[in-house]
Amino acid sequence: MEQVDSLVQSGDRNVQGEYTKGEQLLQERLSLKDQLDLGFVEMQRKLGFPWSYPNQKPFWSELDQSIPQDIFPNAIEYPYISCAEAHIMWWTTFILLYPLIDHLLIFLNQSRSNLRLTLWAVPASFDQVISCVTLADNLPENLIGVAEHYANLICRSAKFLVQPQVKGMGAQKLLAPFSQATQFYHSQGSNDKHRWCQEVFMCLPRLGFGIAPFLKDMIWPKYEAATGKKGPASSNDA
Repeated sequence: MEQVDSLVQSGDRNVQGEYTKGEQLLQERLSLKDQLDLGFVEMQRKLGFPWSYPNQKPFWSELDQSIPQDIFPNAIEYPYISCAEAHIMWWTTFILLYPLIDHLLIFLNQSRSNLRLTLWAVPASFDQVISCVTLADNLPENLIGVAEHYANLICRSAKFLVQPQVKGMGAQKLLAPFSQATQFYHSQGSNDKHRWCQEVFMCLPRLGFGIAPFLKDMIWPKYEAATGKKGPASSNDA
């Protein structure tokens, strides 16, 4: 992340050595993306698939009526906690990775339209296999949008992980990925989603996590610098 931030902030793509460095960093991250996609498929084969019911009861009604219930309305369910933990950790990695790829493409003045990307989604009911979208036309407008998609999936997983039946274990698994999603929304200026995450953090002490309110404002400067809003990507983007 620091290498990408340094290159994007102060590098010059017209300098051959810096352009070559950018291409090297991009290929390394694209290779990691491919490895993560393969690993994600294998993880699901072993641990199972999440699902979501479209018309569930209000999202946070069991925990706090004051939290807006229309921002992440379709909660994600899992067969068990280890399945949820694995998914949100993978999605956290994608939140970190895709903005770096996006900013490297911008630095190199390359279009993402020739990249083969997989967008993992969650089916509408438990009897469907998890779906993925690989056609560029169906992807968000830029790779920051892909990262936001995964941040949204983490937030939609929160309800499952804070339910009373898991006795605090789920909330413990949620803290780090949820904190990363919160930081992502902050870096992108997604104020409503960032505020929603902060309000959830303020509710978690009721589940025995007194540290949660301190996490709601935690900002990692290097992450902010590397993933914050940049200029638009190439006009050739899909």
